[in-house]
Amino acid sequence: MSNVFRVPPVSSLSSLPRHLQVSNGIKDAIRKHGLNLGDRLPSEQRLADMSCVAVLTVRRALVDLVREGIIEKKIGKGIYIKKTISVAGARIGLTVLDTMARVTSHPAILSLIKGISEVFDQKKYHLEILFITSEMIRHANWSKITNCEGLDGAIVFAQEVPDKIISELRARTKCVVCANRFNQSESPLIAFRAMARELADHLLHLGHQRIALVNGPENIEISGEVFLGYETSLESAGIAVKPEWVGNSDYNHRGGFEWTLKIMKQKNRPTALIMGDDFMALGALDALRQLRLRCPDDVSVVSFNDFDCAKTSAPPLTTMRIDFNKFGQMLARQIAALLEGSEKISKKSLKGKLILRSSSGPVRQ
Repeated sequence: MSNVFRVPPVSSLSSLPRHLQVSNGIKDAIRKHGLNLGDRLPSEQRLADMSCVAVLTVRRALVDLVREGIIEKKIGKGIYIKKTISVAGARIGLTVLDTMARVTSHPAILSLIKGISEVFDQKKYHLEILFITSEMIRHANWSKITNCEGLDGAIVFAQEVPDKIISELRARTKCVVCANRFNQSESPLIAFRAMARELADHLLHLGHQRIALVNGPENIEISGEVFLGYETSLESAGIAVKPEWVGNSDYNHRGGFEWTLKIMKQKNRPTALIMGDDFMALGALDALRQLRLRCPDDVSVVSFNDFDCAKTSAPPLTTMRIDFNKFGQMLARQIAALLEGSEKISKKSLKGKLILRSSSGPVRQ
């Protein structure tokens, strides 16, 4: 932990008033540096210099902290800690897309929350779910997320949260960890590009050259990574990507079903399908049955996640197993490190494991 007390500069991107940004920054610094009752803070002028604001703005922030009982100002002596701010008891928000919010039924979110909670229970942190609704996305109304009071940090798991809103969250809470933001150096990642390439390589090894991809939503970074892995594998085998064999859908049965019908009704249809997740793959299997095509004799199907349904489907799915519990622990440990004052956060990546089952087989001659 650094011994140098630092308050971050205010952000012009934040919707918070400047004095509130300063007071939040001072509280975060007190917590991170483990200051105790009676410890002295830097002068008003020094706090103003660090925050890049006027001294009057700092004084207004200090008035708020006096009212909260966190500091006291002693005339002629300085500013002193009146109440310690413990990391234990920290409240951390987790953004979850509302279509995945049924944690008792969606295996990825259930496993992710379990992994986070295993770490948080040890740290005595409190997890709060922040639901991202379709209305918030459609109307770009993120006030329910950016105006959350009392949060000490946030884990941004929902890919739909834009970078601008993440910047506002960082201005408010400082401790923000984003999952699968491939353009951010410190973001914990699931290696979707490598997994997509491994799935495509597996199908190529089985003799397939006509391979389609039914990907996740087009506007999220994960889908871009999956496509790059798929494209790299095909190009390494001298095969060009056919745009008519690439589709984007929500991660659900309906999307997989409809896109499989669309692709497989083409005159020159593929012999293998890579689906964005296991639920989409179940839709693909139903669509193939409707078209009287057999899996894997006529068409091989592979996917991502290895949910329980992948083991019990007919046929059982070849899929990339993703340990969402472990990924939740990675996210939780990273935000704990930020709360505890770490200044260097190393980027971590979670690899998947190819699980071979009977939905993929040699290409039919």
